[in-house]
Amino acid sequence: MSKSSKSSKDQEEATSLSGAEMDALLAELGGDDIEEESPQEKTEFIFGQETLNPIVRMAGLERIAEKLARRLRLIIEPFARARTQVTVDGVDIHHFEKWRRDLPEFVSISLYRLAPLKGGAMIVMDPQFITGLVDAFYGGTGIVTPSRAKEFTPAEERLLVRLSDTIADSVVESWSDVVQLQSQFLSRETNGAYVTMIRNDEAVVVQRFTIVPGNGRAARISIVYPRATLRPFEMHLDTKVHDDAGPADENWTKRMRLAASAIPIPIKTILARPQITMGQLKNLKVGEVIPIEMPEQLPLIAGTKKIAYGSIGDRDGKTALLIEKLEEEPEI
Repeated sequence: MSKSSKSSKDQEEATSLSGAEMDALLAELGGDDIEEESPQEKTEFIFGQETLNPIVRMAGLERIAEKLARRLRLIIEPFARARTQVTVDGVDIHHFEKWRRDLPEFVSISLYRLAPLKGGAMIVMDPQFITGLVDAFYGGTGIVTPSRAKEFTPAEERLLVRLSDTIADSVVESWSDVVQLQSQFLSRETNGAYVTMIRNDEAVVVQRFTIVPGNGRAARISIVYPRATLRPFEMHLDTKVHDDAGPADENWTKRMRLAASAIPIPIKTILARPQITMGQLKNLKVGEVIPIEMPEQLPLIAGTKKIAYGSIGDRDGKTALLIEKLEEEPEI
């Protein structure tokens, strides 16, 4: 046997498969002698459909959620009129169709564009949570019975607009370490079936928060992003998102509070705002009288902000302002 023939034979033996290996290969390829798997074991695969692999930079999203949770507490407490607890439930990923199918029939969904992110984001809130905040804002307990209502009242609509817009701004602030965003309101829906900005087969990333306002019932707020929207920033999430500074030193905080309380704040009041014509102003002479009308209550102003109202009086021989009313919070 020649040397070249022997080498060819050795190569063939090295690349040939044993009987057991051939049987295993046929089993993988579904040969005729292999029993066909049952229909229950087959799964359908759609080419182009996004898989739900875990997000590599999930830690960055979790830190963003922690920053947002602290901001949510500051947003909700003025409406709830009580100390509010906000906790992060986690960051999950779902197919949009399944996530939307699990929504209740009546829910608040506010859609925003977050430029330059492609696609948008959704702020999802429980209607009973909105109803409870309105009740607490107007002096109630904030505890409301479950309702079968299918639309919001005018007061609830006004609060919902203010609350969702403020939350959207806080989302922008929470992302500031990663990318500078600008929020733009798109639309608001009360039924998930009408949300069409995301394809059914797309994946969505859901940040969930549990809100417990004062003595009210626990509710949930969710921030929902299309997975494709976040993908360009996954590398940045792990390196650029930092936690907010930890709690300040108590002694330092006390000293700062005392120092701030001693800062002099100039205040003023305005007795009247008479008007004259340009001709009268041009011909103004010493001894002329400009009539004025004193209002019943005069504003007390610090900087540009009205903080109280009162009337002019006398105290210890000096002109004084008697405070009769503090400036109320704006109505919703």
